[in-house]
This record gives sequence, C-alpha cells and structure tokens, in this order.
Amino acid sequence: MIVKDEEALLPRCLDSVRNIADEIIIVDTGSSDRTKEIAQEYTDLIFDYEWSNDFAAARNESIRFATGKWVLVLDADEYLSVDDGPKWLNFITQQTPKPGVGYTLTVVNYSGSSERMDQISTAPVTRLFPNFMGIQFYRPIHEQLCVGEQNGKVYTQMTELCIYHTGYQEETIVKKNKHNRNMEIFEKMQHQEDMSAYDWFTLGNQYRFTNDIVNSMEAYEKSFEGADETSAWYPYCLIALISLYIENDKLKDSWFLTEEKLSNFRSYPEYFTIKGAHYESFGFYEKAIECYKKAIEKADRKARFATTAWLVNPAYGYDVPVNQLIKLSFRLCRNEEAVYWLGKKLLKDKKNVNVLFSLLEWLSLNDNEQSIKRFLDANYDTKQMSHCLILFKVFLALGNHHMVNYYYDLLIDEVTLTDRDQLRYALINKNKELWAESVRKLSSEIKKDSFLQRQLIIGCMIFNQKDKLLELFKSSDCSGDNELLNALYNFVEKKEIVSDDVIENYSTELFLLAKDLFLLGYYEEFDNLVNCTNHPKLINDVGNYFFSVNQMQDAMNCYSLLLSRQQLDDRSYENLAFYHEAQGYREDALEFFAESLKLSPEKKYLYYPIIRISEPEGKKSYFNKFVDNYPYVSDISFLMEMYNN
Repeated sequence: MIVKDEEALLPRCLDSVRNIADEIIIVDTGSSDRTKEIAQEYTDLIFDYEWSNDFAAARNESIRFATGKWVLVLDADEYLSVDDGPKWLNFITQQTPKPGVGYTLTVVNYSGSSERMDQISTAPVTRLFPNFMGIQFYRPIHEQLCVGEQNGKVYTQMTELCIYHTGYQEETIVKKNKHNRNMEIFEKMQHQEDMSAYDWFTLGNQYRFTNDIVNSMEAYEKSFEGADETSAWYPYCLIALISLYIENDKLKDSWFLTEEKLSNFRSYPEYFTIKGAHYESFGFYEKAIECYKKAIEKADRKARFATTAWLVNPAYGYDVPVNQLIKLSFRLCRNEEAVYWLGKKLLKDKKNVNVLFSLLEWLSLNDNEQSIKRFLDANYDTKQMSHCLILFKVFLALGNHHMVNYYYDLLIDEVTLTDRDQLRYALINKNKELWAESVRKLSSEIKKDSFLQRQLIIGCMIFNQKDKLLELFKSSDCSGDNELLNALYNFVEKKEIVSDDVIENYSTELFLLAKDLFLLGYYEEFDNLVNCTNHPKLINDVGNYFFSVNQMQDAMNCYSLLLSRQQLDDRSYENLAFYHEAQGYREDALEFFAESLKLSPEKKYLYYPIIRISEPEGKKSYFNKFVDNYPYVSDISFLMEMYNN
C-alpha cells in the first residue's frame, strides 16, 4: 500500500486483509495525521517515501520490500469482504506463479453520499501478481503493470475476486482534493505528449466525476480513437461515451456507437438496456419495453451459468431496465404490469424504502387492506422489529390510518417513536393533545424544516389551532419566505383565497400540502385548499398526481374543470392522450397529443405516438416538423419507421 493521511479509512482496509496476508507493507508519502501510528498496530513494515507526483514510482517502492510469493496491491479507501477470505486463500493456493501473468479483479465502486453509497459501478483492475518475476508498475497516474524496464506486456486472467472501493464518494473527493492532485499529473503528461488511449480514458473519468461534461466527452473520444477493442477497459470507455452522448442529446452519435460497437457485446444486458433507452427517447415504447425485458433475460441467463451477468455495471441487467419498465407501464396505463415490476424489484431488496413506498402508495389507493396485509405477511416477518419498523414508517408517510396502527401495535413494546413520528402519528389519529405536545417539543426544528411546517399547518387546519401558525409566522428565523405562511394563516383564519403570486412562487409547497391532506383522509380540508386557491397550476399538479396513482375519477374531475377553462398543461394533455389511446379512443388521443406537443414541442418522444395514429396527411405534416426540429432523423434507422408505418 501507498498512503497519505488515511487515518479514517486505514483500519477498515487493514482489518479486511490481516487474516489472509503474510505481510503488510505500508509506504507513507508524507502523512500528518495518525496514519503511521494506526499502521503500526498491524505491521512493522512501514517505510517513508518522498512523493514525486508519480504513482507508479511509489507503487514500485512498496513492491521492493515484499518477500512473499504473491503481491496484492490496495489503496486505503479499498477493502475486501470478510466473507471472501476463504475464496482469496483458495485462489492463491491453486495458482502457480507464471512470468508476465497477472490477475484481474472486479473493483466495486460506491459513489454518491457516504451514508447511502447508492451509486454503484464496477471496473476491472489487475492488482494481484507473482513476486520476483519482474512485474512492476508504469505510468504516473492510473498506473499499469508491465514486465521489466522495457515495459513488456503483462497478460491478465480474469477472476471472480472483488475489491470494494469508496474513494469516489463526494465527501472524500472534497476532503482529499483528489481532483486537483490528479489533474496536475494529467496536465504534465499532456504537456509532454505522453498520453496513451488508456490515459485519455482515465482523464475522461476524472472530468466526469467533477461533472465537466464537455472535457469528459472530448477525453473519451480521444481514448476511443486509439483504443484496443480487446482491452479490459474498452467497454467501460464505450459505454461511458454512449451515456454522455445520450445525456446531452447527441443521439445520432450514441445510436451509431450502440449499433456499430456495443452490438459486439450483445450477449450482455448493457446492449439491450442502452438500445431501449434510445427507443424510449423517441417514444417507441413497445420496442423499448421489448429491449428492457431482453436485458433482464440476458442477465438472468448469464447468472444461471455462474458467469458475470453484466459487462460494466450490474444496474444495466436489472435496476435500470426494471425502473424503465415500471415508468413505461404506468405511462401506457398498464397499471397491473407496473405493479408487477414494482413487486419484483421489492422482492430483490425488501429494505428498499423508495420502492416499498411507491408500491404501497399505489396499493393503498387501489386495493383492500386484507390483500395488502397478505402480500406483506408473505414477504415480511412481523416478528422482526426491523421489518415492522420499515412498514410502520412507510405507512406513516402514506398516512394510512389502519395500517399505521396495525404495525404500531406490533412495535409498541419495542420502539419509542421520535418526536417527528409522533407529530405525524397524531395527525393520522386526529390526536390533538399529542399533536400539540409534539409541536412544542419540535418548536425550534419546525422553523427550519418544511415537512414539519406542513404537519403544523395541517394540524392548525383540522384542530382549529390558528395561534400555532401565527406563532410560526411571526418567528423571524423560520425557513423560506413569510409570504407563504402569511397566506396560509389568512386562509386558515379567514378562508381567504391564496393569491396567484403566492401559488406561482410556492406551487411545490402547496401541492405537497394538498397531497398530504388527501393521503391523511382530510378531504374537506383538501377540497377547501384546492377550491380556495382555484389556480390551474395546483389543479394540474393534483390531477396529474391522481392520474399517477390510478385515481381516475378524481383525475378526470380535475382535467374536466381545466379543459372547460382551456387551462390544461402539457403533462395533463399527455396523460389524457395516453389514457384515451389505451381505451381505444383514437381521435381523442390524437387531439390531446397534438395539444401537448403544441405546448412542449421539445418533447421528441411525443412525435412517434402522434404520427402513429394520424391519418396520412397529418402523418406527413408531423413527420416534417420532427425532421425540422431534429435533422439527424435520417441517420437513425428506426426513426424512418415513423413515416413508413
């Protein structure tokens, strides 16, 4: 290992290898914290090295002290799974060291926030190789293995061994200033015209982690020009470049790479997931659905034969295609299919609160409680408090009175509710005393928390406690602008209509308030708020929410009112279009598609649905508009089907 100022992460790394490593060698490049002191708890092989902006040189210095048969190289922000210890030892004992042969492992990268580590990617790294056979590192950054001073090629063999990495978490990048350090090395290499295709790929990754999209694409493109398609990193570069093209609406380029290059990897799910994304971008939803299902099928088939089920990222084989299947099924008013895929995703990870919330929100509004209980009892163990707590929290957020109390009764002797939970629980059970007590305990937090403010406002409405809202309104340090609180106070006190300016400025907050009133079952207060505001923005938002959870009668009531006033927004027209098409009302669907497209001509996914159901003359007119807006249509083969069909 080479390290510098790694006191926070070093124990985790060294704990993970202490039972499989015969010796642990630490080369320190200038730590000013407790790194060396911590390292001494694990090894006495600790050496100082003056940093020279060259990772390969530092790596080679660490190898110089190794006396074992095999060398494993790790960074401090990496670690091995404790459960994999026997797998590592078995692999080592079964292999015979060979000159010029190294072993490639899968590094699983966790990025995003440190608490959730919710963004996962994988990459191949060659970090295990025989000692005393001339293998060393070269290249100053993202260093590679070679044989001897002439940089002879190291042949690699893939293994099923994994390393876990958290070094790209946002806080770590900021704290250690890795970007600036790495960019100094890259700039020196570019100045010396010493950049290989692999270096351009790693530079593209560096830019991408800092959201520098333009430079990232340029670096990937330069890498791609000189890339060896047999290199382990090649598909990572290819998919990274395709992804950036898609994100930046360079769909002609992304489609070309998908069909000309990624198709060589069609045995993996990535090809079909990315192809499906192209179809979806242009409204070819049936083709997109077919591709997403094919991606899942490919991953399942590979998994059954104990091979790696994905090319670069496990999400392409399940999470991404399933998410899109859920989205498209709801959009096409195929609610049973959407709920099926939600259920499949939940069963894969029963602690995924977001998926559980989405599924139970829909079921709570569309199914009976006995059916919901049977489903949950079949998949969650009510004897486990962790399971009961998850379900209680989700139903608490959903405001489901009976289900909240059912799981609360199971928890009552084991778990003490937080003040926040008690506040919500009081509203669900219309307990004025508990609500007031919770408001008192949370008084300082309410001033800074929009969720708590919403619970206060709802309580003021249903318990007729205007003084509590006035107290918050007069507070000088409450979050946001007093304009909204003033308007809501006047609404609660005098039933005054909330002004258009307030609604425009605080449309999200008002929608969330209306949605909460509906979920909690306070329908009279919900109606009063919507009717007193009487603003198309809020009514469209409410109508679209009802549509998303299959409350069609309520959705159509909102849409009918807006239609009579010619106040439907583009999303409402779009929902009506897909709904009427699903019901077989082609002419109505055509009219609604046309209105939505008129309001949002940039929505390229609307052109194919409207062209598909138009008469020949209309088909030609819309196709011409589409070509005018997107001249690259003729370069994407499947788009020509718009007119031909």
